[in-house]
Amino acid sequence: MIIGLLVSEMLDEGRRRDAAANTFANTFLGAAFALGAAQSPEALVSSGKEAAPGFANMQRLMDPRKKRKDLDLQRVAHSARNRKLKTFKEFVEEASLIEAKTSHRDTIGHKEYDAWKDEVASHHAEHGHTKGVSKRTFGDTEYEMRNKAGSGKPKVWAASKVSDRKASSKKRRENLKPISDDEFLSHAKRNLEPNAKEVAAAAADVERRGMERKTTEAQKATKKTGEPHDVDHMNPQPTRRRPENQPRFQAVSPGDSNANKRVLKRSENTGKQDRPPKKGEPGYGLTRAAAIKSSIEGGKKLLSKIDSALKA
Repeated sequence: MIIGLLVSEMLDEGRRRDAAANTFANTFLGAAFALGAAQSPEALVSSGKEAAPGFANMQRLMDPRKKRKDLDLQRVAHSARNRKLKTFKEFVEEASLIEAKTSHRDTIGHKEYDAWKDEVASHHAEHGHTKGVSKRTFGDTEYEMRNKAGSGKPKVWAASKVSDRKASSKKRRENLKPISDDEFLSHAKRNLEPNAKEVAAAAADVERRGMERKTTEAQKATKKTGEPHDVDHMNPQPTRRRPENQPRFQAVSPGDSNANKRVLKRSENTGKQDRPPKKGEPGYGLTRAAAIKSSIEGGKKLLSKIDSALKA
């Protein structure tokens, strides 16, 4: 009998404690919800409208079992599926324009920037080039007004820092490695050339002269047509490769070699960006070994001509 009373009292005490705990929890949660409901409209947006809902509305928002009829999910999904995604080239072009419109235009000054841009556009329309008007110094910084649009598209003029272009050229030289004398010598020895050192030296000379000749060709084409021409790398620098994979890629990439270069209009070169050649395009499938072999064969022909001239 006594044991039964003790058990009954213990159960009653447990029920009282549970009730007190539940009351505290409800009070605490209610206060938390009330604080959340009192937040600013920017902190809590409901049904596409700015609102600070009360306790009941917050419960409705938090209940995943209730269907949200106030959101047109089909329309949102349809809009997302039909949104036109930008290509990498379009993204780079847009980013360049945004960067130019914000920082450079603000730094130079809107009136000076716009007047300079109009002058460059007018000069190009009349003469076909921007030489003499494309570069200006504002403060201690030199800028260049360049066409940032892709090939075949209406020209979009925007300024860039000359120092940024020089840094980009330096990075390109690091990524697009030229063929070294040791690579020519290693190739000649591997192919058991009887006079490997002479062949390697001649190949290096052919390589250097070939690249100089293409630079001269680009300058002549620019002068003849009035349209800027560049020496283009058909296989560009591996900017999209992970840093840890770049050395392995450079081992097979033709890099800054004579075989990998061609003369191209600047408008086409700019529009190409760093896109590698596709099947059927110049440079497709060109490897570093093939570029080395091409200059080696040129070096052997050069030595043959020299021998023939000496014997004559």
